[in-house]
Amino acid sequence: MTPAPSYLRNTEAVVKAFGYWPSFHDATVFGFHYVRGGNGAVEFTLHGWDMTPEVDERGYFKRIKHHLVRFAFREITDADLERFTSMGNILFKLGFSTPEEFEASAYLQ
Repeated sequence: MTPAPSYLRNTEAVVKAFGYWPSFHDATVFGFHYVRGGNGAVEFTLHGWDMTPEVDERGYFKRIKHHLVRFAFREITDADLERFTSMGNILFKLGFSTPEEFEASAYLQ
């Protein structure tokens, strides 16, 4: 399991809700907002869940622990979000730099 990024605030609420830090695989993105410029900002809300090994009557894996998780980043000076905004509203995965990478570069990657 991936550890929660220690440099983000309120990760303990997400870990408490899910029991771990989720990958947000196939998460639906709600309310994406991106402001370019020196005081740029990126905000989005994800619908996360926990997938069980059980299947329903249609053959789909059952999902539990449905939660909306909001991310807000401020003072964005550079972002490459062109591919993201053209891909629709489903994430394959949400990843963050390790604490060591973040400390070394001061960037989220």
